[in-house]
Amino acid sequence: MGYLMIYKYYQFADLSAKDAFLTEQGYPKTSVNSLTGETADSTVQKTTIPSVAQLGTDSKYYLREREETIIGSHIKSDHRTSITNGAFASEPKTAISCWGDSMIGQGGASYLPVYLSSFQYAGEHKGIGGESSSSTRTRFEAANDQKHKIQVIWTGRNNSFQVAQVLSDIAAMVDSLTHDNYVVVSVLNGDGEGIGTSVYSDITSINASLAATYTGKNYYDARAALIADGGTGTGQDLTDTNNDIPPTSLRSDALHLNSDGIAITNLGILDKLEF
Repeated sequence: MGYLMIYKYYQFADLSAKDAFLTEQGYPKTSVNSLTGETADSTVQKTTIPSVAQLGTDSKYYLREREETIIGSHIKSDHRTSITNGAFASEPKTAISCWGDSMIGQGGASYLPVYLSSFQYAGEHKGIGGESSSSTRTRFEAANDQKHKIQVIWTGRNNSFQVAQVLSDIAAMVDSLTHDNYVVVSVLNGDGEGIGTSVYSDITSINASLAATYTGKNYYDARAALIADGGTGTGQDLTDTNNDIPPTSLRSDALHLNSDGIAITNLGILDKLEF
């Protein structure tokens, strides 16, 4: 099973044209061809993704539609829309602090804070490789200048054997906020940490508690998304997913993600941040 992401962009001369194109719920009207994105409305121009330069100079409005198709035993479509215009680039970007361990900084140029900064966010790298959730908590609680920002919290992997402590540390970080604009990300398991191992038991226990505590926009199950993608769906990847481990083809080593894996988790976190 895998995911097929289709992005379609539409350009509007003004907001009234945009409003006429959408339903009251904010979705494109049925006049849009669900496969090609073509529309019978001549006032709407299908376009490629607007560049940063376009966003900074155009007076036009853009709509982004994402269609996610789950390939496998069933098909489901999910749409998200967002509007940007020429004022976008000149306005201050929304600051996001990304806290945790090496999961925050993995991937070099594609890592999470950089990825977020390519959108309407200013991603700040607050990850330290090898750090425990308790160390992340200590830094987080002392960073009063960061508390007003949107938060991404991806920690607990390096001391996942301390289940109660990880949950306590994450809860303390969330409780120190005065808003609910945050995303807690699930802990990943890796090579040799599948069903029946103590590491698997600890990590799935942590993630089950996180999922029950932080719901909706406040929780992203990165581990489940990677396993659901399935990688190649064959060979070692199939063995991995059968053992409830993120596929080898989505990892750069026994645990960390490569560019393909990072693309999945980056997109998943971004979707949660579209408050």
